[in-house]
Amino acid sequence: MKFKVPLVLTVLLALWVTVSAKAISPDGRELVQISTTDALLSGEYDGVATIRDLIRFGNFGIGTVDAIDGELILYQGVPYVAKSDGRVTIATNAETVPFATVYRIDRGHLTSVRFEEPINRDEFTRIVDRLAPDPNIFYAVLFEGEFVSVGARSEKRQEKPYRPLADVMKTDEVRFSYADQTGVLVGFRSPKLVGSLNVPGDHLHFLSSDRSVGGHAVDFVLRTGRISVQPIPVFKMYLPVNLDVDTDRPEENRVEELLRIER
Repeated sequence: MKFKVPLVLTVLLALWVTVSAKAISPDGRELVQISTTDALLSGEYDGVATIRDLIRFGNFGIGTVDAIDGELILYQGVPYVAKSDGRVTIATNAETVPFATVYRIDRGHLTSVRFEEPINRDEFTRIVDRLAPDPNIFYAVLFEGEFVSVGARSEKRQEKPYRPLADVMKTDEVRFSYADQTGVLVGFRSPKLVGSLNVPGDHLHFLSSDRSVGGHAVDFVLRTGRISVQPIPVFKMYLPVNLDVDTDRPEENRVEELLRIER
C-alpha cells in the first residue's frame, strides 16, 4: 500500500488503567484512521490513500474523498459517496481519501437494542450511552431501520488553494431534509482524549436503503429499528506528513470549531 501518510501511530486505548492480554492481542479488532481532523480543519483535502487500500482495513466506516467532494459511507464493504447535488455514487478503487475512519465490524459481536417507538437524537444518544459505557475507547455505532425524518449534509468539491473547513462550510455546505426513509446510520463514538485527532462523541453518516440519498447526519428522528455498537480497543492512525497547510493555529479552540461544523 502506498500512502502519502506513511507514519503510523498505534494507540492501545485505556492501557493506563488495566492491561489485559485480550486488550492487546493482535486479533484485527482495530480502528484505522487516515490523517487527522486537525489537518482536515486546516484545509488538507488532497487524497492520501486509495479506496482500494481503505477497504482492506475494514467494511464499515466514514470519511470524505479527494477535495472533500462528498461524504463517504463505507457500509457492508461498499464505499458510497453522498455528493453535494444529492446523488449517491460508489467510489472507484482508484479514488482517494484525505480523511477516513474504518473498522471491520463483526455482527456476531454487536451489542444491540431494538425499539418500536420514535426517538430523537438525544434519546438515541442516551441509548448509545448505555450500550457504550467506557468513555476511554472507541465504539462502532450502527443504526438500521426506519426514519421519521433525517437532516443530512454534504459539501461542494473544492479547488486549490484550499480554504479552512469552517470557511468552506459557510459557503459550500449543502443540506438536505428527508422524511419517511428506511436506511442506516454508520459511524463511531470517539473518546474525548482524541479531540484533536477525531470527532469527540458520535460522528454519524446516513445512507438510505435504496442507496439514493445520504450524507453527514446532522439531526434525525428514528421511527423504529435496531441500534448496535461494538467496542474497539485499538486505534491505528496514519499520520499526515508534508502538509500543504498550517495546522498550528493556537488562537482557536479546534475541538469547539470541529463540533460546530459537525452539528
